[in-house]
Amino acid sequence: MVVFSPLFGIEGLRAGIYTEIWTGEQIKSFRTANAQLRYYLHIPDPDSLSDREWAMRIKELEWLRQQEAKRNK
Repeated sequence: MVVFSPLFGIEGLRAGIYTEIWTGEQIKSFRTANAQLRYYLHIPDPDSLSDREWAMRIKELEWLRQQEAKRNK
């Protein structure tokens, strides 16, 4: 994941257009997703997965959590 790119332009950064760089909300969501992959799917190092594999495991995790929620109603 690229957090900063020179393509953004320094003017945009100063103007506060690229707030994601400062807030890190997307980074937090990736960390949460990786923690859930470790816990629910027992993947010791989600960072070692290719982007495609990671996306597939996230979709599996979403499905599992939905099924779990249905059972707990």
